[in-house]
Amino acid sequence: MEENTVIRKEDNLWKVIMEELFSDFIRFLHPGIEQVLDLNRGYQFLDKELDQVFQSGEQTNSPKLVDKLVRVYSHEGKEEFVLLHFEFQAQYRANFGKRMFTYFSRLIDKYDKPITAYAIFTEATQKKRPDKFSVSFLGTELSYKFNTYKISGPTDEELLADRNPFAMVVLAARGAFGNKSMSDALERDQSLSKFKFDLIRRLISLEIDTHRKKHILYFIINYIHFEFKETLITFEKELHSLIRETDMTMEEQVFENKINRWKEEWRLEAIHEGHLQGILEGKLKGKLEQAQLAISNLIKNSNFSDRDIAKLNEVPLAFVKSIRAGFESPEL
Repeated sequence: MEENTVIRKEDNLWKVIMEELFSDFIRFLHPGIEQVLDLNRGYQFLDKELDQVFQSGEQTNSPKLVDKLVRVYSHEGKEEFVLLHFEFQAQYRANFGKRMFTYFSRLIDKYDKPITAYAIFTEATQKKRPDKFSVSFLGTELSYKFNTYKISGPTDEELLADRNPFAMVVLAARGAFGNKSMSDALERDQSLSKFKFDLIRRLISLEIDTHRKKHILYFIINYIHFEFKETLITFEKELHSLIRETDMTMEEQVFENKINRWKEEWRLEAIHEGHLQGILEGKLKGKLEQAQLAISNLIKNSNFSDRDIAKLNEVPLAFVKSIRAGFESPEL
């Protein structure tokens, strides 16, 4: 997978997990923030408003950032704003601090509301990144300071001890670069596979709602990449078994990940971009029809339980039950 493709995928993963687990996320970044903000009143992402801060074409030479503007409320009932930036090392540039200040100055001018900003560095290096932008000339000075967080900062022990579910996300992101010192590629894959399983087992044991579990699971599976397709296929099979044995509520998410992998493989095989969507839809339909036929034959010709059939075909139990329900429905 090309580096830029990986970065775009990581961008999207961070966007989704931050939005879906925002309360956990902001509490993780800023412990005690609920003393200032009333998160129970909800929050709103203002992506369109943030896009308007920079004019069309102005960001051409800017580093690739995942930017978010969030409207929140204080306990006094006032609207406040949280500005969030995700900076990826592959795109880091020296003018990052200035860009942070530019956002702040334009937003404070537009909204005239209290604003706090966070820069989250998801890189492996321990190198310190800027948390301020300063200029000075002939007695005129300006200093702008913002919050920063580096996922390479805390230790694994500290994250494992953290009861905030978002610590699992940071652990997964750290795991993606935790085995670079291994020279043997297959050994790296095997180590990553074990790490992902241990993390998912820990996720399953957490006493949190299914919604958050599914999104954290999706992040863990997709953020950490294997170098060998064989490792991925073996991991998926073992993951199906693990989920069925421990937490059936996440089974559909595992199946959705497999479908997404199929689509990516077929996309890379497609030559004519104009027919790409048709190719993906046709191949996916064929895969599902094959599975449906195999399951239908087992339902008609065996005494296997729905759970056993689902396990044999590596599909969600709900998928098998829907097919059986079709057999049992009276003809109209």
